[in-house]
Parts: sequence; structure tokens; C-alpha cells
Amino acid sequence: MKEKLKVLTENDIEKLEKEDSLTENDVQELLRVTQVDSEISEVIAEITQDEERRRKWDEYYMKIACLAALRSKDPSTPVGACIADTKTHQIVGIGYNSMPYVKGRNNDKIFSWKGSKAEGIPYHEKKYNYVVHAAVSAVLNKTRESIEGCTIYLTHFPDKDCVHAIIKAGIREVVYCMYTRHEEREEKEDMIVGKEILERTAVKYRRMENIGGELKNRIEQEIKPQYKKNKNKWPTEPVQGYITWEKFFMKIAELSKERSNHNPQYKVGACVVSPKKQVLAVGYNAYPEDMIHDETEDEEKDNKESNYISHAEYKAILGISPSVEGCTLYVTKYPCHMCAQVIVQSGIREVIYDKPGEWDKDSYISSRKTLAACLGDDKIIDISYEKKLDSKISKECQTQSIVKDQATFRTCTYIIAIIFFKFLFIIFVCVTIKSICKF
Repeated sequence: MKEKLKVLTENDIEKLEKEDSLTENDVQELLRVTQVDSEISEVIAEITQDEERRRKWDEYYMKIACLAALRSKDPSTPVGACIADTKTHQIVGIGYNSMPYVKGRNNDKIFSWKGSKAEGIPYHEKKYNYVVHAAVSAVLNKTRESIEGCTIYLTHFPDKDCVHAIIKAGIREVVYCMYTRHEEREEKEDMIVGKEILERTAVKYRRMENIGGELKNRIEQEIKPQYKKNKNKWPTEPVQGYITWEKFFMKIAELSKERSNHNPQYKVGACVVSPKKQVLAVGYNAYPEDMIHDETEDEEKDNKESNYISHAEYKAILGISPSVEGCTLYVTKYPCHMCAQVIVQSGIREVIYDKPGEWDKDSYISSRKTLAACLGDDKIIDISYEKKLDSKISKECQTQSIVKDQATFRTCTYIIAIIFFKFLFIIFVCVTIKSICKF
């Protein structure tokens, strides 16, 4: 664009010079203005690019917060949180609203999920004095000593208690959506107080438009209709359909994979999880951060440039300071031989993958041997098999349901037929008796 503008300007100047309508000073001034305009255009383009980049990262972190909310058992207000270091693009804390952890016991049997609509129940028996909020949980689950200067992404605006935890942790920005059954929830007193505290402590906050997904569907299709139908009778039991840890961590790896700008065949995402179920790091296939490279649509050159790509496992395992010994690696594709070396040397104890490798290639033959010998076959889990199994079980359940419905229909038809014939028989008997009586 800049070169085209330069050529156009030079042609205009030559034309004007031939017409003797332009002085030397005019030429210099025109060139200066053109250069300034070009520089302004470049700055605007750079700002636009930065805004687009930030928007994509915002969506990524918010989707992870939404995933976290799907772990919540709260029957009325599931909330998720994700704390991110926006400079290194690492996740440093994840949380969702839950009851206090009770070692070796089921906390759902100890604490109640009864809400404000539960009548005849003392306030101290309701959930509000017991539930650990998502923002507080995320701060407590931080994966490094300091999260000062980080950004927290929430699926619900924080109330005053959450705000106190956010400020104490040194978080400098709050990004939130409002996934809630109450459209006016943001205007309640505890929300207003939370906003005032944030403003007085110079902590930024901004609202994102809802980005959809499973959380939105759960609230719009399940919670809201139930609330409108039974305003005076609210569910007191914990949600049973929350997502499992395995699905949660693999979905984070899948979301991370989509951060890659490469050919789909090179897209891989990874997620390192501690024994305490903390997300220590995420990674995806990409060029090294400081590497200068030329983007190309040439497939042959693109294949050659794949040699310069840092693998997702490398970025996740080597890009963090804490030890990953004893951790689990969730990865969207079976690791290659180089990644297998890093995995076993780092102390990763288990690998869970979603897509098989090219088993006939030397790289994957070597990686399978390395991982099997060092970790054991029982520590290398193909989650895609479990997905197929779940799908098979679901289909079998649907088939059984259809068969059961058909059997029920046949039974009902049989009963109706018997009743009908009995009714006809009674009419026949009555008519016969009436005829006999006439004689």
C-alpha cells in the first residue's frame, strides 16, 4: 500500500511540474504529508491488529471460564473463573463455585444447595454461607506464588466478597460475561458495591458479550425455564450433569489447539495438570515467540517450515518454572518421538490423548516404544476410545428406550383391547338377559 501511494504521488508531482503549477517547496511539503499519512496508516493498522489479537485471547480465556462453570454443581447459578497472565499467555488459576472440599467425604452430603426460594428453611442451612465463589476458588488454586498484574475472566460479575479476593491477589483487570437466570442481577446491591470497590482501587473492569456455548445452553434451556415455572420452589439438589475432569482438561487442550494459525494437520493443543487438578500450563503448535518468519500459502514451503514449529508439548512442559513431576499431560494428538523424550524426562506420569498418530511412521513407532517402556501401557490412555464407548452406550440406551416404548405401546394396546371386548361382552349379556325377561 505504501509503495503504491509513493508511486502515485511521484506521478502526480511529475504531472504538476510539467504544468509549472508546483514549486520545489510544494513538492517537499507534499512528500512530507504523504509520509506522515503513510505512518499514521501503519499505526492504525497495528492498533487494529492488536485489538483483534486481544479479542481472540479474551474469547479463549472466557471459554475456559465457561468450561469451569460446567464443573459447578450449583443448580441455579453456575459460575466459572480463569486467571490469565496476558503477557505470557499462560493460565495461572481456574475455579468454579463449589462447596468446601472435605477430604475422604462427599461434601454434597454435608452442605446443602438450597437457595433463597427454599421456604421454611433457616438461612444458615442455605448455600450462601458455605459456597466457595468462583473468583475466590481461582485465586486459591493459583499455580504460582504471585498473580499480581494478571487478568481474571468471569462468567458472572464478582460480588463484594469476590472483589476483595481479586484486589488482595493483585489482579488488575476483570473481564466478565453475565450468564445468569436474572437479567437484572448486575444491578443488585452486592454487585454495585463490588463495582464501587473496583473503581476506588483503580482495578479495570469491562464486559464481554456472551460468546455462547454449553454454559449458555444450560442456563437458557434448563435453569431459566425451571425458574420461571417454579419461582416459589427452587431445586435443592446438586447438578448431576456436570462435566468430568477428563473432558474438562481435554477441552482446554482442544481450545488451545485452535490458537494455532498453522495448517490444520499441524494443529495440536496440550494441557499439563497437577495431581491436585490444577492446570499448570497450556501449549499449542506455533513458531517460537521471537522468531521472524514469512507467512506463505505454498504447501511445499509450509511443510518445510513445519520444522521450525515448537510443539504443543514442548511449550506446555518447558515453558513453566514449576516441576511437572507426577503430572498428567492431556494432548489432542499422540506425541511424536521428540515430545515423548521431553515427557518422560520431565517426570510426567500419565499421557491422555484424543487422536492417534501415524503409527507406520518412524517418529510414532519410536514414541510409542519410549512412552510404553518409561510410563507403562496403562498410563497412556486413548480418550477417543472412551468417547466412542460413551457414544455406543448412548445409542444402546436410546435403542433400549425405543424398545421399551414399543413394548409399553403394545401392552397398552393389549389392555385397551381387553377392556373393549369386555365392554362388548357386558353389552351382549345385558341384551340377552333383557330378551329372556320378555319371555
